[in-house]
Order: sequence, then structure tokens, then C-alpha cells
Amino acid sequence: PGHKFFRWSLSRAGAIWEYLLTDNDANLSINSENDVIRYVNEIDGNKKVPLISGNLAIVKPITLSVKANISDTESLNKMSFWTGGQSITLVSEDFLDEIVTTFYSEAVGALGYGTFEFTADLGEIVLLESITTNFDIPDSRSNGTWTIAFSNDGYEFTVIDKTYLSTNTPVSFENKYIRYIKFNVILLTGFSEIPVDEYNYVIPPSLISIEIKYNQSRKVYLYLNSKDQNTNPSQMIVSVNANDIDSDQIKAGLAKSDSHNWQDYANDSQPSINQNGKIFAPVRFRDSAINSVEKEPLIKIDRFALRTFYGPWDPEASVVVYEKDEILSSREYKLYPREGLVILSSVLSYDYKEKDYTISILNQNRYKLGLELINKSSTDQLEIYGIGYLYTTNDQLVPPITKESPEAKDVVLTPDIATLYDPIELSYTYFDINYDEEDKTDEHVCDYCDHKRVQCGCEGFGDFVFEPDPVMPWD
Repeated sequence: PGHKFFRWSLSRAGAIWEYLLTDNDANLSINSENDVIRYVNEIDGNKKVPLISGNLAIVKPITLSVKANISDTESLNKMSFWTGGQSITLVSEDFLDEIVTTFYSEAVGALGYGTFEFTADLGEIVLLESITTNFDIPDSRSNGTWTIAFSNDGYEFTVIDKTYLSTNTPVSFENKYIRYIKFNVILLTGFSEIPVDEYNYVIPPSLISIEIKYNQSRKVYLYLNSKDQNTNPSQMIVSVNANDIDSDQIKAGLAKSDSHNWQDYANDSQPSINQNGKIFAPVRFRDSAINSVEKEPLIKIDRFALRTFYGPWDPEASVVVYEKDEILSSREYKLYPREGLVILSSVLSYDYKEKDYTISILNQNRYKLGLELINKSSTDQLEIYGIGYLYTTNDQLVPPITKESPEAKDVVLTPDIATLYDPIELSYTYFDINYDEEDKTDEHVCDYCDHKRVQCGCEGFGDFVFEPDPVMPWD
């Protein structure tokens, strides 16, 4: 008895809020707080419809009000929490203006509560220096806060566990390399119990702009002098001695001419491994007297265009195009080396097969090393103290071994000195230069007696298990 409450709902932009005003008397409702939580969450989903409850627990003296608030508001707090809302209790008329501001402004889902989220993409990974927000807070009861999260891939974000106020002062960061910044902004519009002119309206707070200060990366290229060589490198390892920087700030490349275009140093036709700058330059020229490299097939793109199998090649290289093993005149096609394309002057056959047209590419006997340097900071310099490299060529390489027989290593015979009727056992380590595994299903045993092979295929000598013994027959 004596319990009174006032409830109403508001809907804005597809969202719904539930407001509940009540006093501090006992509750005789036939529904429990768990029923209320379930009913509210069934409207649009779990915690999608916040329940904002206001409890007027005003009595004289105020100490009694505070004591009652401690003992009687557990159910209100529970219902608000599990629906994503907030519960507020007013214990004195002296704080009526503050409770109006809190209840209608700062509570989650209240009339003056607004939040929005957006992500800023800086285009590349940069060194973040500071963030400055420009809030417009027209009323002392209004407010604004913001939080941020960082990411380098746009999917996994690291949340900064700090809430920043609308003070419009720069927030500095140290050694923070990021690309994406996710902002979460909360705006609070203040209200008052004081009546206002009907022609005036409350001016809400706003976020006018955000200033992000960062150091954009700068790329520069360092090219070493070209060197002549009888045979071009096919594999190269580059090592750079530099100061303490990120591994992605230095990239190594290899050109097969005296080029100053980075595209000739690093492209899809030269696979590289992030392992001391390891670079592979494929051999793309067939010479039956020197190597057994197959001619590179040309892949059909459309009726006139063909694409090389490995991709771009050096513009200074010599090129031969074949049509079914016949050399094609250079007047019948045009080359685009850096795109890896061959454009024909005639239409390709509708039943074109991959190896109908092939290409051989012979690089100059020259190579040149280049470095792509990325400076991410205006204060921390990128310093290089030295560059070293090793390379191999296909000159005088041993051809691959395909039919070499496996070997038995670490052979052990037991016993060391055999007597009559002693079984002799043999153990060994199987070794194959091609790393093939031992096939024991096709195993053959060969026997020798007095250095002569005996065609018997037995597995023991003088052992009663293998009786009769074909090598030493029984009398």
C-alpha cells in the first residue's frame, strides 16, 4: 500500500527508452523484478531498451532518507542494470536541480544522453603525436567525453583504458604507431528545474572538430653502383647495419640493369623472404647448351594480350617470343616489361593453349642493389652504418640428382666375433640425397660367401630359424 509509480516510453531514431518514476514505498506488484527484466529485454533484445528509474526517497530529516535509500533500492538497481539503463535516487529537495540534470541528461538512454562512434583512417601506419578535440559546451550543466581505440589492420582494436574530458586541450602520445583510430564520443545535454521562456530552447553540446597530429612516413631510395658479372645472380642475401628501427623500414631490391626505378628492384617476378633480405631472381632464358630451363609460357588475357607466367621483367633485358617453338618477328608484338605483358598485332586463336606462345628473357650481365628506406619520425633518424650482401649464380651448378641410389650409413654388425651357430645381425642408418623415405615394402637381401654373391635371398647364416640353410647346407 502507498506504492505509486509513473512509467512512460520514448522512441527516437528507432531506439526505445523506458522511464520509471517511483517513491520509496513497498512494492505490491504481481510481477517480480526478474519478470520486469525479461519483459523489457524481449522488446528489442538484451539491454537494447534501457530502463531509467528515478526513486524519490525524500523524508525529514535527510539521514533517514539516506538510510532508507540504502535498504530499499536494490530491486531498482537490479532492473536498471540488467536492461542497460541506470537507477537514480533523490534523497533531498536541496539537490533537485542536480537530480534533474542527472536523470534527464547523464543517465544512459536519457533525453540529453547522446553517443556516436566513428573510425578515422590515416591511410598508412604513422607515428601519432597528439589528438585535440574541439567541443562546444554551451551550458555549465552540459558535458562531453571521449575514448579511443587503436588498430593497424582495421579489425583488431586495442582500447585505451582512459576517458578524456571536453577540455579542448591536446592529448599527447609516445611511440604510438597506428593507422586506425576509433572514437567513441558521449555528449550530455544539461537540464534544470528552473522554468525557461517558452520561446527559448536548450542548446545541446556538440563536437565541432578533431585535430590529429602525426608524422607521416617518408620513403626515400638508395641505389648502389651497378656491377658487371659474367652471370647474373639468381639468389641474393642482403644485410643492412642500421640503428634500432622497425624491420619494415628497410626493404632490399635487386635490378638486372643500371635502373633507377624501384619497380625494377621489387616486383612479383622476384620473390623475397623477410630473412636477411633474401631475394630470388628466376632464370627465364633457355639455352640448351647451358641450362635446361623451360621456355616461360604466356597466359592469354584477351584476344590480343598475353601475360608472362612469372610477371614483370627488366626493360633492358633481351626478349625472344615463340609461337609453337618458332621465333616470332618483333614487328608482330609490343612489349610492356614492367607490366609483364605482350600485346600481339593479330587476334589469338579461340582454342589457344597455355604453351602455344612462350617467351625467353635474358638479362644483362649486370646487377644493381637498391634499398627502400621509410622514415616514420621527424625526431628519430634512420641511420645506416653499412650494407653487405652475398649472391649465387647458376654458373657451374651441379644438375639435380634424380636417380642417385640411397646409402646405408653407420653400419653395425653384431657380434664382433661370431662363433658357430651364432646369428649375425646388421643395423644401419638409411640416407637418401633426395630426402626420400626408405621403402621397406620393396626390400631385397643379397648374400655373399667368400666375396661371391649367392643367389639365395636368405636372411641368416647357420640359424636354425631359417633351416635349411642354402649357403651352408646340412649334411
